[in-house]
Amino acid sequence: MKIRRTLATAVAAAVTTPVVLLSAAPAFADTKPAGSAAREQRKPTIEELRRAVAEAKAKGDAADVIAQQRLDELTDLETGKGPLNDAVTKAEDKAAQASGEQANAEEAVRVAQAKLDAATDDAARAEAQQALDAAKEKAAAAATAKKAADKAVEQAEKALATAISEATRTSEAAAKAAADAWKAYYEAKAALAAAEAGDPCVAGFSLSVLMQGAGETKAGGSEVSTLRLTNEGATTLTKVRPIVTVSAFGKDHESIDRYLTLEWSTNGTWQKYDRVKGIPDVGSLAPKAHKDVRVRLSIDPGAPDGEGAFVYGADYRNPDGSCGKTQDLDVSAFRISAKKGGEPGTGGSTSGSTTGTGAGTTGGNGNTTQQGGKSTTPVTTGTTGSTTGGKLAATGAGSSTMPIALTGAAAVALGAGAMVVVRRRKAGADA
Repeated sequence: MKIRRTLATAVAAAVTTPVVLLSAAPAFADTKPAGSAAREQRKPTIEELRRAVAEAKAKGDAADVIAQQRLDELTDLETGKGPLNDAVTKAEDKAAQASGEQANAEEAVRVAQAKLDAATDDAARAEAQQALDAAKEKAAAAATAKKAADKAVEQAEKALATAISEATRTSEAAAKAAADAWKAYYEAKAALAAAEAGDPCVAGFSLSVLMQGAGETKAGGSEVSTLRLTNEGATTLTKVRPIVTVSAFGKDHESIDRYLTLEWSTNGTWQKYDRVKGIPDVGSLAPKAHKDVRVRLSIDPGAPDGEGAFVYGADYRNPDGSCGKTQDLDVSAFRISAKKGGEPGTGGSTSGSTTGTGAGTTGGNGNTTQQGGKSTTPVTTGTTGSTTGGKLAATGAGSSTMPIALTGAAAVALGAGAMVVVRRRKAGADA
């Protein structure tokens, strides 16, 4: 779980410039009353939020302990420790002994047969026959014992395999539970920080954001993703702004953000992402309408294998001073494949190109060269039904490089575990 927490902390750190938190709703907020106004009506007190943070951290620590225990149990089974492995070893030893006894018994039969063949009189033949019959009886018994010993080995190995399978399942479940616990912790911290900062905007259900396109990108290539902002409410929202950040880690869990360059497009021209200014608002959204904003992540050719995640949300500010933001932050994971010798970099579809490396976690640096690439769908506006509970497309990449928190199913990998808080600058909010 320390690995997942390292990822979470680093991604959060990538966006902790002088900005205002865009926080997820606290876990204990009442979401049962019908209508978004009822859901957003009561705000928890600072003291309640502090207790929620403390409780969430305690749950995360406890979940870490359980996850480590489950992983240790699995590791013992896989490395030859424990009574089930001992049972397999004993069964194999008995099978080896039975195999030797069977070989000796079969050799005794061969010797007895040779003596019978060499007998020259009736008395000698009768004696040799008795010896041969006894040898054959022992050989049959030895064969039966060997078969039973082999069966015991098979049963012991089956029991061990079943235990490993069950231990793998429980370890994966414990890893996911720990990831969920730490996600709740970071959400609680975000809610507390926002409340302490006096953030007037309410997290609600009237604005949603979905992301399409994050997946796998090779070093030297790029990947274009789409952020869809949808007005789920019954009134028009103005100054709707997408919020996005990105971070990545190598196999040894070190930050590789310096290899990332992020750009965005709302009018067909790619622009370098500014970590402080972010992406400008896309204007107004009528009820049930949506707009798409494209983001392009370019990977420097020298980037190593790694994994990362986009974290995204949105907010809005109306002329009457009311404002709001998405109810939850979301995460879209991706994998970076190092460029092999002689292999050109490839990536997602994009007509522009970017060179250089990112300056920090969420944007390019002065080495980034704009090529003026055009997006085939810069900013599109439409009217949709409710998108609650769905995504434009399944996103995320499985993980095989980060232990403990990323063992098991790919769904646990990063997608469930990037527990971070997106921050948004207050400066310029009323611009």
